[in-house]
Amino acid sequence: AAERRAEAEAAAAAAPPPIDYTSQGRLLLGEIAKYELPPPKQAPALPAALLLIAKWPAPGRSKTRLAASLARGGMDDAVAAEAAAAFARASLSDLLVSFGHAVATKVLVYAPPDAPTRANFAALLGELGVAGSWALQPALASTPGASADLGALLADAAATCREQNGVGRLAFIGMDCPELPPTALETALGDSAEPSVAHVCPAADGGYTLLALPADAPPAAAFNGVRWSASDTCLSQLAALSRAGLRCVVGPTYADVDDAADLRALRRRLGDTPADACRRTAAVLDELAAAGALDEARAEMLRVTIAPAGDVES
Repeated sequence: AAERRAEAEAAAAAAPPPIDYTSQGRLLLGEIAKYELPPPKQAPALPAALLLIAKWPAPGRSKTRLAASLARGGMDDAVAAEAAAAFARASLSDLLVSFGHAVATKVLVYAPPDAPTRANFAALLGELGVAGSWALQPALASTPGASADLGALLADAAATCREQNGVGRLAFIGMDCPELPPTALETALGDSAEPSVAHVCPAADGGYTLLALPADAPPAAAFNGVRWSASDTCLSQLAALSRAGLRCVVGPTYADVDDAADLRALRRRLGDTPADACRRTAAVLDELAAAGALDEARAEMLRVTIAPAGDVES
């Protein structure tokens, strides 16, 4: 037994020392690191763009629903058409000025997409002192003569804007909500900086007043199948975004203007001291009020007078 113990001790003494795998591993990783490629550089985020979709405010061709509503309130048809166009021009002007300092590429998408309309919008931008802030882009620029469907127009405007300006995120507004604040745009663009996240601000009538799309949003799919000028347009837009693989943040609700009742409500909200951002709109509303066009009692009296038999409750 003593002899076996001596042999074991001699063998242990002759064996190599145990390997420190932890230390060896650190050395090996250090050697590997010498040959590793540096992490890939992330491409800088593309700038964002704001697209304001506008139809030239010509009497008889702009805000026709509003003109018809004013006419039902007792205003002469021609005068009502002029008043509706005056409101549209004032609302558009206020938006062009208030969003003129937005930190985004600003594009005025105009309709009809012809040379006289472009000249009219260019003159308006000059009058407002914001000609250097807005680029002009005709509606349906890449597909002239295409369907007048609003979804096709918006998808085309988005694709054209991205191609011509090298932008990623896109925000869309119309010309019917002069109260829309620039802070709403800032929030929307902030949310849409996340991949596959959109942002929408609903309108009180079921539509929406602002929509922001992320850089990875496919425009054609984002607007596919939306029911326009309906009481559920915003819900329909949300469904289209979902089908396009986008999540959506829903922001505050704002009110746009489609009829005389909307004008009266807007004037009440603006009050006697409207925000400077809406001063042109407020001036038009004051003129209409002075002419009696916003007299709610008179409008109701005329509605009752011309209502078909059996249409008025006793």
